[in-house]
Amino acid sequence: MIITINGRPGSGKSTTTQLLAKALHFKTIDVGQLRRRAARQRGMTLHEFNLWSEKHPNAGDKAFDRALVVAVGRLPNVVVSSRTAFHFFPKAFNVFLDVSAGVGARRIQADQQDRSVETGKRTSLQAIQLAAAKRVRNDSRRYRKLYGINIFQRKNYAYILNTTRIPIPQVVRKVQKAFRTWQKGKR
Repeated sequence: MIITINGRPGSGKSTTTQLLAKALHFKTIDVGQLRRRAARQRGMTLHEFNLWSEKHPNAGDKAFDRALVVAVGRLPNVVVSSRTAFHFFPKAFNVFLDVSAGVGARRIQADQQDRSVETGKRTSLQAIQLAAAKRVRNDSRRYRKLYGINIFQRKNYAYILNTTRIPIPQVVRKVQKAFRTWQKGKR
């Protein structure tokens, strides 16, 4: 069973992925964390790494996506946090987490130590919000160019949840409940 999670910056993708997988006893793959690690190893911000990936798609985005498909194929039950997993696994339970730009920026700021690679040395809410908007534009452009997909198009997802006013534990419960309902419909 595969669950994919995509969403806007600061919507709770990584945390929801981890907590949902734990609740379901599934494995996890977080492509965002893998990309952040690759950016740090190259001495880049996530934005710089994404721009590099756009110029070097076979070593960047496509390499991550190929590795994702192979890794998911080896796991019977997995929750995947990824921009493109819905595209590679259209029969999965595909989730989109939305959030207002302001709340997303506040969440990123609260998690600033782990997320510093996304914004470089900027720490103000305004700078984080601008960096997040830039990331959304860049990701949208890259994946439209690479695969002809709109990663933010709602029809790509079986379940959409706005997390702006919902604490993460409640987000996880709502996604888990929606997954169970979806699962019953597949039987």
